[in-house]
Amino acid sequence: MKTRIAGFVILIIGVILSVLLLKSMWHDFPAWIFGRKVPAVIEEVWWEDFDIENRFSKDELHLKYMISYKFTTTDGEVVLGKSKVTEDEFLTVMPGREVMIKYSLINPEDNRLDDSRYVPFLVFTYIPFILVCLFTLVAGREMIDF
Repeated sequence: MKTRIAGFVILIIGVILSVLLLKSMWHDFPAWIFGRKVPAVIEEVWWEDFDIENRFSKDELHLKYMISYKFTTTDGEVVLGKSKVTEDEFLTVMPGREVMIKYSLINPEDNRLDDSRYVPFLVFTYIPFILVCLFTLVAGREMIDF
């Protein structure tokens, strides 16, 4: 009986972890699988201090670097997007230059800078979480003895 209760608890944990994992991957996979790469023109470049209240440190700025861009989908729809960039990328971009972006054919509003160079890294970061989810689901099911 105790094993069965533990199995239900582990199974519930596995379901919760699986739902959280699917939720975090929900925006990545459509762009990876159904995504389309197109050039976009940079409209604006700016930085923001995300620590306005100086909670972290009063001696230094905590900046995030942003760009906005405009691109045309394969259907002819013009879409505006914005993205956070690294400091190094920020120093090389300027309005009027082109950057490659990737957008979801399902929802063009879901777009980002082309991160295809990071896809193998991102896929391999998901693998341990997928294995944990599978392990908890299988272990819980075995302990319940369906």
